[in-house]
Amino acid sequence: MPKRWDDIEILQAIDRHQKQSAGAPAWHLDGLRLMEEIAGRPVSEDHRWRGFVQELYNARDAGLLTFHVDTAPGGQPPQPDSNPHYYLQQIRRFALTVAGQDRARGRLVIQPLPDPSEDDGRPISRLILKQVATAIEDEYGPDQIPTFLCESGIPLGRLPLADDITEDDVQGVLVALNQWGSQGRRTLRSFLSRWLDDQLISGPSNELRTALIEQLARQGWYVAGGRLDHGADRPAWDRVVGTAGSASLAGGAGAVLVELLATAGDALGSGVGPVLCVRAVGMRAGLLQPPLARDVGKRRLESTPIAPLRTS
Repeated sequence: MPKRWDDIEILQAIDRHQKQSAGAPAWHLDGLRLMEEIAGRPVSEDHRWRGFVQELYNARDAGLLTFHVDTAPGGQPPQPDSNPHYYLQQIRRFALTVAGQDRARGRLVIQPLPDPSEDDGRPISRLILKQVATAIEDEYGPDQIPTFLCESGIPLGRLPLADDITEDDVQGVLVALNQWGSQGRRTLRSFLSRWLDDQLISGPSNELRTALIEQLARQGWYVAGGRLDHGADRPAWDRVVGTAGSASLAGGAGAVLVELLATAGDALGSGVGPVLCVRAVGMRAGLLQPPLARDVGKRRLESTPIAPLRTS
């Protein structure tokens, strides 16, 4: 058993349990069972119980993990300081956030710096926000909406909401983002473009997507490569709506996903280290992507296998 707990190992163990539950929170797993599964044996040392509780707190506070602590009806909540062993037995419903999944799976998303010219103060109409909100509220229950919005990149914990707006009021949240300065408008554009481009866990129907893209275009907004761009100073040929789910390389790469892939033993031969896979966000992992349809000059962009990195 290791001398101290490893946060990556904890996240990977939770990720395995969630995969067995098709991504749902690990209801069947409590903190004590998780700890002893990682240790490979029963854990009887008080300091190791406390250390494991602290690692769970660290992951939660870093936005990598959520969990629920059960409390008996009418009773006092369990206290980790006085009885960490009992406290671990009451921790359930482990679930990784998107950032936690990336950490557990060895993925790093590299985002380009925001382009100040993207935000010229042009509004996005409330009618569009209302249609987006209605579609999301038709798909998710009130208790599920805050989780979906947070995992889609909307910082509900920091977003200033009016007193009459709750976190499950999607239209109210989107309007608040639109009024939250350049940071809020940037977050709103990112959310809308990824939702329209099927880069989130759910998206609009084909009919609604087409209608919204047409409405946005009439207001001067264009969806391209997972971005909502006002199209200023861009030639007309570049105002292209890509296929939903595909990543555009026009005008430079957007977000890039770096993935450290595990290899079994010497499957790739001696002297071969970890395999590093670099791909644009929005492309599916583990598959060769279909050739991109756009020609750039005389060069045609096509997907190719990523060669493994060799160690010296």
